[in-house]
Formats: sequence, C-alpha cells, structure tokens
Amino acid sequence: MSRDDTGRPVRRRTLLSALGVGLTTGCLQLEEPPESGATTGTAERATAEPDAANTATGTGSETGESSPTARSTLEPQAAGNVRWRYETEPPIRERPVVADGTVYATTVGGEVLALGTDVGTPEWRYETGIDNSNLRHAVAGDHLFVAGAFATEAVGLADGRLAWGTASGTKYKPLARDGIAYLGSSTGEATLRTYDVAADELLWSFTTDGSVRGRPALVDGTLYATAGAHDGDTPAPMYAIDAESGTLQWETTFEDRLPSSVVPFDGLLYITGETGTVAAVEPTDGSVVWQRTIDGVRGAAGAPDPQFDQGRLYIADRALRALAPKTGETLWTYTEDRWFNRPAIADGALYATQYDGGGVHVVDPGTGTNRTTFETPLDEPTALAVGPETLICGDRTGDVVAIWR
Repeated sequence: MSRDDTGRPVRRRTLLSALGVGLTTGCLQLEEPPESGATTGTAERATAEPDAANTATGTGSETGESSPTARSTLEPQAAGNVRWRYETEPPIRERPVVADGTVYATTVGGEVLALGTDVGTPEWRYETGIDNSNLRHAVAGDHLFVAGAFATEAVGLADGRLAWGTASGTKYKPLARDGIAYLGSSTGEATLRTYDVAADELLWSFTTDGSVRGRPALVDGTLYATAGAHDGDTPAPMYAIDAESGTLQWETTFEDRLPSSVVPFDGLLYITGETGTVAAVEPTDGSVVWQRTIDGVRGAAGAPDPQFDQGRLYIADRALRALAPKTGETLWTYTEDRWFNRPAIADGALYATQYDGGGVHVVDPGTGTNRTTFETPLDEPTALAVGPETLICGDRTGDVVAIWR
C-alpha cells in the first residue's frame, strides 16, 4: 500500500506530486517512465479528439444490408448451424461481450468491433492506441472499457468514440462501477489504481505484493483482489480494500499462485490458483471457509475463473466440474481429453467449446451428463457468450461467429 509515515494511504495530491503526474483537459496523463514494452503515445492519444478512423464507419445499417464481410445464414435454425459470420483479418482471442443487442469483440490487431446480434452488421469500428495483442473488454454503463497490459481506454457504446484513457493497464477484464474504474497492474509496478472516469482523476493507488492477474470484485463498498508472484516462490496475498479511501481492511495469504478473478456468490468470495487450489473466503475478515486442491485444475491460460448458476460452482479446465459452493464437494465431473473454454450458461444448460476444436458440448448442469455435442465450422473457438437465440464466439484463426442454440 502506498502510505505516508503515519501509515495512511497516499491520496491523489501526494501521489501526483511524487510521480510528477499532470492533468490535462480530456484525460488523465501519467507522466511516469513507460513500463517495459509500453508505447509512450497512449496517454497523448487519449487526450486527443477522436478522428474519423475512430467514429462509426459505413456499415449499411441505414439500408438494413450487411457489409461485405458479414455473411448471414438465417435458415435452417438447427443447433450448431452458423447464423452469421463476420470476417476479421486479425484473430479473436478474447470472448466477445453481448449487451443490449450488440456484440463487442476485440482483435489481436487492436481493433474493437460493435456488431448487431441479428445479422452481424457492424455498427462501428474503433482502432485502439493500446500496444497489446490480447485486449480484454467489458461493458460498464454507457462505455466499453478496453484494457491491454499497459493502457486502458473507454469507448462510447453508442458511437465508438474515445471517451477516456489512461496509461494504467491490466490483463483481466477491466472493472468499472458507477463511473469509477478499478485497474490492477499485471506488469511493471504492482499496483491497484482507482480512477474517476468523468473527472479524469486518480483517486488512490495501492501497492500490492505481486502482480494483480485476476479481476477484482466490488461488494458493498469493498474491493477484493488477489495478487501473486509469477515464479510462485512467495505466498500469494488476497486483499480487502476500502473502495473509497484505498485503506487496507485485511490481508490473507495462500501457498499458491492466484491469478484468478475474485468472484462473489451467496455471501462468500471464491478464487482458484494455478496449481489446483480452490477456496471460499469470508469477506468480513479473510478467513478461509474451505480450501482444497483438485488435480487438473490448471487452465491452459492460467487458473480458471469460478462461475455460478443454480447454486453450483463451475470450473472449466481439462474437465467441466461442478462443486458445492458451501463445502467444496465435487458434485460431478465431465471429462474430455482437451482443455475446455469458459462455459456459457443459458436455457438450463452449460455450453462449452474446447481450445482445439469447433465442437460445442451441451452439458446438463444438474448431473454433468452430455446432452449433445454439435460440430461447428470453427477451428480454435474462444469461450462463448450468450446472444438472442445464439451463442457468440470468436475464432482464434479469425472471425466472429453466431451459432444457433
């Protein structure tokens, strides 16, 4: 934690003075030395007025026609058939986000796409100034927050125009609530930083003992986050921080690397670790309610984030697993010989793709039995998002695809 001699958190004025940070009209600029691999043009670009390349492009939306790169197949409406496909040259690695009839996707080339859920017609396209090949994005309020390792930008949902940006980045989906962005650095200096987006103001900064490599959780005014060393030689801490003041409320440690997000459910906090740790934590004091190690729980890209539905905890790795949230007991395991992506939950079923094949597994959430598996034309699908009558995903070899469900 950044503190003064009295142990109090270093607030904005003190921190800005120490870092040499200046505020300009339009966006916050952090005038600190760029982190390794960072570009120095991000903060400057964030203060500029959006140019023509960052506005809604000609999409044919006025005529209702799809662009040449959006192909739709509306019949037959059988599960697994492609409803529409939007062709992209750079591949898609991150799971798309669906909100209010629009699909938002990011490419490894730094492009953000907004596509209509009906036929895949592009509503707007935005080229970020973020130098990172694996952008993460999340909808919050009327903005899409896009984060890379060294910068974060907020884009208007309605027009695709840049609204805010900062030279603080993260490798998880950015967290924003009520106009406040909470960003944990997973490269360079290990910090949690909180920004007032509308005021372009850094509210507080908290120094962590290791990189923040999962998405924090905000519950009842408290921010919960995990951190950990990349080499796993030191215990991995978990923090509870007052979201308004940046004051540490409690800290606990785990003998495991903890790159997963913190996920609240039914009064507890849940985390997973890279070597198979799964734990439930009491949010009031950080005490561990239960903790266990499960062989094979190590996702291809790190520890899998826990998911919840119908009173069950789901984890995707080399198997799909359901656990009892209050005890950690394994309820069922559905095993295949390939890594599963994060499942989508809809229609009373779990839908899951695998990293190295286009099949979609439809699993009963109560029993773990396979209802059906249907093939798709995808080579390396991302995790699925739920759209109207469809499942939306990206293909790591290119394209955003809507599949009938």
